Amino acid sequence: MLFSAFTKYTQQFSAYFNPRADSRAALQTSRSGIHARFIPEARLRAVKVLGALCALLLISGICPDPFSPLLFYLIVFDFDLGSLDRDIVGEWHPELRQSLDDWLTAGPQGDTSPFRSLFCSYLNMDVSEMSFSVTFF
Repeated sequence: MLFSAFTKYTQQFSAYFNPRADSRAALQTSRSGIHARFIPEARLRAVKVLGALCALLLISGICPDPFSPLLFYLIVFDFDLGSLDRDIVGEWHPELRQSLDDWLTAGPQGDTSPFRSLFCSYLNMDVSEMSFSVTFF
């Protein structure tokens, strides 16, 4: 029954999910041009139900695909980005790990143009906004 209810959300993919790396998705939290206070009550309720379904699926031992298992890993570790080490990222997202390795190898003086698509598509930010002072791995 839980999975059936969750499937209703995945069947409306673009309404609730943003595609991300490795066939995973993030929550579609906003719609362009709409300020948060103008989000309809029905939308807020639907997203709350989606969150509750995800929690119940996890309790039942089912990862709510297409969300990345790393999202739930972060939740367990109180959103501590430091908990995402190279091995755990590579286990679930090997291509992302390789891209991050390549980015770190390029260093602050390196050519960041090969990473523009990655950062724009999956992180919704420009690569130039990233700091090399972050110790990701």
